[in-house]
Amino acid sequence: MRLVLFFLSVLLPVVLLKSTKVISSTDIACIRCQIIFNLMKRLYADKSSRAALCNQLVIGCQQLSYRELRAGCVKLVYEYLDAWLIMMSKELNPLKTCKCSSYLIHRTSNFAENNSGSNNTVLTSV
Repeated sequence: MRLVLFFLSVLLPVVLLKSTKVISSTDIACIRCQIIFNLMKRLYADKSSRAALCNQLVIGCQQLSYRELRAGCVKLVYEYLDAWLIMMSKELNPLKTCKCSSYLIHRTSNFAENNSGSNNTVLTSV
């Protein structure tokens, strides 16, 4: 969560300051959508992060009131979560999912290309 807040507070103003065009609140929402989307994709791309999420969800499932719901919830997490996260990280495209103006897509793509050597780059075109 701290990482998300860091990127939202540090990288968003950098993108906005580099712009020579006035950016609307819709475009700001689009940028935030892309940042969060990319963070989620990267966070759950590795197996240890997916396992940690799985463990947290199982703990949540075990707190359900009814035994049948607990069992079904745990089974669902173990059977489908890993495959769903892998599919999400590979197939979903933040530039298509977060509807942005063509100007903003161009700006964020340029930003990503100019910062591609950095591990902190979050605005990427897939």
